Amino acid sequence: MTNRLSLHRFGPLHFGFIAATALLLVALVSTPALAWSPLGVSGSCTDPTHVTWTIEASQTETDLHVDFATDSQFTSFTTYVLDGTTLKASVVTASSVLQAWVRWTADHTAGPWSGTSGACPTATPTNAPTATPTNAPT
Repeated sequence: MTNRLSLHRFGPLHFGFIAATALLLVALVSTPALAWSPLGVSGSCTDPTHVTWTIEASQTETDLHVDFATDSQFTSFTTYVLDGTTLKASVVTASSVLQAWVRWTADHTAGPWSGTSGACPTATPTNAPTATPTNAPT
């Protein structure tokens, strides 16, 4: 009879432990995974024929590799590594590239993010002086 009382006495404690463990598991499973920080990309004209793009992260991540593409489908992209201190990388393209896309290499479900450069000014031709014919001495 003592054993029966002893088991009954630990019954609520045992149930409480199981309930607490179950709640902890539900909380862990239902918590969304930590998302990768957003990336920014912006372009500015370096000269009439080139755009320099700056890729920047808002906070550090465990993997600083990013993909850079000139089309939203990333059919052709290049991978760069953000600087560990500034969290930035620079890419130079032709001035005909007016929009670019970036994403984290390690997580393609985050993003992509895009940025624009605007049209670069065209070089204005300078008028060269025209040669004036001179009369040869006779």
